[in-house]
Amino acid sequence: HLDYNSIGDEAGKAIAAALPSSHLTQLNLGSNSIGVAVQAIAAALPSSHLTHLHLDYNSIGDEAGKAIAAALPSSHLTHLGLQHNWIGDEGGKAIAAALPSSHLTHLHLDYNSIGDEAGKAIAAALPSSQLTHLDLYSNSIGDEGGKAI
Repeated sequence: HLDYNSIGDEAGKAIAAALPSSHLTQLNLGSNSIGVAVQAIAAALPSSHLTHLHLDYNSIGDEAGKAIAAALPSSHLTHLGLQHNWIGDEGGKAIAAALPSSHLTHLHLDYNSIGDEAGKAIAAALPSSQLTHLDLYSNSIGDEGGKAI
């Protein structure tokens, strides 16, 4: 666990570069100001051994959310923590689209900015996904998204 340190983007990129040659299966980089480095971490996921990745409290936003989503189908991740990251509908929909071809069983998206559009996309992906645990509390999901889920 490297959460709650002062790891920034440069160190985050160095960690990403080391992932393919590492035997790590779990990595927690929560609360480290590594918003930009998340793109490099996402790119390294398919060649890493990671099964658990926690990137909460890094304010990564939609673009990094989409990068992680693109890597999900070819990664080994089963647990993904993205709480408190300002991920909105755009990032949420990208993650939803990747769910059916991913190995994720646990997905934590609480305290983001996910609204009805992404909520409905996640709901549509659930039957063909492997998810057994989904956290979406404290988002912007209204009646439409709630009904779909």
